[in-house]
This record gives sequence, structure tokens and C-alpha cells, in this order.
Amino acid sequence: MLKVIENELMSSYYMIHRLVLLATRTKGIPKSEPSAIHVSSAHHQRNFNLNDIDAYQESSNVSSFIDLIEI
Repeated sequence: MLKVIENELMSSYYMIHRLVLLATRTKGIPKSEPSAIHVSSAHHQRNFNLNDIDAYQESSNVSSFIDLIEI
């Protein structure tokens, strides 16, 4: 009989524990979406710009390669 009571108490404890965790997790959800990426350092901003330029040049090279294949 004690094992049954212990089992019921433990299952009740973990059920309440899960509910508390679920209730506190909603506080981490942002209220609104950010409008842009906020970069704190000029060095990081420069790296983002270089990556954008590299991506544009790569897509330009792929487009030129496809045009060569179609000819």
C-alpha cells in the first residue's frame, strides 16, 4: 500500500513540476519580432557586408556558368 501511495505522490510531484516549467518557459518568448539585425561592432558589420558581397559574386559566377552551358 505504501508503494502505491509513494508512486501516486511522485507522479503528482512530477506533473506539477512539468506544469511549472511550462508556465515559466513562456517568459522567454519575445513580444515582437526584431526589425533588423543589431550589430554592436563595426568589425562584425564589415564581415556581414563582405559575406553579402561574396554571396552576390558567387551567384553571379553561377549565373555566368549556367549561361555558358546553355550556349
